[in-house]
Amino acid sequence: MKQPKYIVIANAIESDIAKGIYTKQLPHIEQLAIKYQTSKVTICKSLQYLAIKDIVRPVRGHGCYIQSANARIIPSIANAREHTGFSASVDNHGSLQSNIISFYTRYPTEKECEMLKIASHRLVYDIIRQRVIDDEPLILEYTIMPVDLIPGLTLDILHNSIYAYIKNILGLNLGKANRIFRADKSDAFDAKYLNCQADDPVLEVEQIAYLANGKPFEYSQTRRRYDKGEYILNQT
Repeated sequence: MKQPKYIVIANAIESDIAKGIYTKQLPHIEQLAIKYQTSKVTICKSLQYLAIKDIVRPVRGHGCYIQSANARIIPSIANAREHTGFSASVDNHGSLQSNIISFYTRYPTEKECEMLKIASHRLVYDIIRQRVIDDEPLILEYTIMPVDLIPGLTLDILHNSIYAYIKNILGLNLGKANRIFRADKSDAFDAKYLNCQADDPVLEVEQIAYLANGKPFEYSQTRRRYDKGEYILNQT
């Protein structure tokens, strides 16, 4: 039986992707319609078919991206009532590496005192980390933690999992996390450490994480490329 035209076109696009004609992103719909000598409606159906096959990923307002090893979606699975950390949320999705951009102690700002419920004379860690999966930059983390509440942080710990250290070495139980999700424009750090272009949006998550006893131990912002991941928030 003869295949519908949109499937024939989809197969042709998939073949061109396999040949390396298209790498990161497909051309605009009008250009594809001209190349494959069909209508824009047919191209749209072809792209929907390829999206169902997980070959491409349409991003509203930005075109259609190719789902490859260099453009895959890494989900972060979070619980609305607790927080287990980034390392645990992306478990089994690749080899995780943490690159330390900045790490030092200082006195907190007024906002940090408010968020962490601490006095201004208490020292905090100021941490910036780049999280990479299989050599692919995924997240940029800005983290503030009270030194006296989470003592003994070292570069070796930061290269691995802070949360594992808190639970397994310090013997502290993690509690809930309050999060605000927002979109933002990429900045110079995003361009350098997330390979963002000037007009790329980023997903920012502002968070206050608590120990099981109700004490806030982390105030952070994490920034992620719009095309490199998604958050799955579970209620249970």
